Amino acid sequence: MNSLLLAPFIERLTGRPCDAEIDRRLVQPLRLGGTSVPRGDNPYLHGYIEMPAGRLEDATVHNHSYAYGNSEMTSTVDDLEPFTSALCAGRLLPTRLLRHVA
Repeated sequence: MNSLLLAPFIERLTGRPCDAEIDRRLVQPLRLGGTSVPRGDNPYLHGYIEMPAGRLEDATVHNHSYAYGNSEMTSTVDDLEPFTSALCAGRLLPTRLLRHVA
């Protein structure tokens, strides 16, 4: 739930769209060339979600705007390591806040 509140908070605080701030503060500095907040069709790996009856459904075609600021970002496996390293090294958040990241 906290991540759902984060996007409007970021926008109110910065006066800019959340996806622009993600790009400016994360994607560009970490050189995450395969990471974006998609708008329309993008050629990324497919992700799957488990539906209530246990059936898997391709989540790539879902419009995630219902969860604005949560589950919208698309990335590649190659971008996971630099992001995780920066997060764990305290370059994205103060180390004292990392314990709250779940």
